[in-house]
Amino acid sequence: MGSDVTSLRVRARGVRRVLALAGLLVAVPASAQRVRLEIRPQVGDTIHMQLDQEIEMNSSSPEASGAGPKSMIGSTHMRTRAIPLRRLVSGTLVLAVTDSVAIAPMSGTRLAATPRPVEGARMTMIVKLDGGMEVIDTGEHDGETSPFFAPTPPMLPDAAVNVGGRWTRSLDLPIGIGSGGMARVQANFRLDSLSGNGDIAYITMNGTLSRIGTPSRGGGSQRSTGTLSGRMQLDRRLGWITDTYLVLNVRTVITAGQPGSQAAQVQMKVTQRLRAMRGS
Repeated sequence: MGSDVTSLRVRARGVRRVLALAGLLVAVPASAQRVRLEIRPQVGDTIHMQLDQEIEMNSSSPEASGAGPKSMIGSTHMRTRAIPLRRLVSGTLVLAVTDSVAIAPMSGTRLAATPRPVEGARMTMIVKLDGGMEVIDTGEHDGETSPFFAPTPPMLPDAAVNVGGRWTRSLDLPIGIGSGGMARVQANFRLDSLSGNGDIAYITMNGTLSRIGTPSRGGGSQRSTGTLSGRMQLDRRLGWITDTYLVLNVRTVITAGQPGSQAAQVQMKVTQRLRAMRGS
């Protein structure tokens, strides 16, 4: 009888050890799980998006003291839809529709609706798995693209990552002053965490910007430096980024190229919020 009891106790301890080991295997920390972060919307869904952007500019010119405003604020508000049409190997063919656009110009005038040709504009694009967008058909709008659906660089990683994993992307952003131009931002991304069921991926980003503009005929130049910071949420079940918040700070020094002239400085802050949700 005693040996039977001892045997049962040994077996019970063995079972507890097996269960404890199984618990350890099941409770693998989220940081050890590799997940794919992809833009992969379902065909038949309609994704409604709202973009709110504010641009604040402050300028200083020692030679133009008191000549015109030194501080300006403008904003853009857009409502759009993305309708997935067909799955592709590299992404998804999407019909993009601009429902409404309202712009408050940098002059500070009252918010006004944009011309009708912009509202209702339709275009077809390929949205790649890594988030890059390539416009392939602008419909009847003579090659013009909505600023919301302009070609964009990828932001998601090429391969699966762990929670806490990092990756780097180069983003080209329009920040030209006067003559226009593009600046390259070296952006660093991090997968901070996943929601309890793993459907939502929380990502943060930061980066630095640097651009030296092409000298003008008079010998003048533009040099821009800045920083990018923000966060975004990827709904892995919806297959779309549903919330993005970005802040871009840029400082541009403009020289006239004339002997004895002093450089002008322009400070620009761009704040952008993008929200998306499935709808009918």
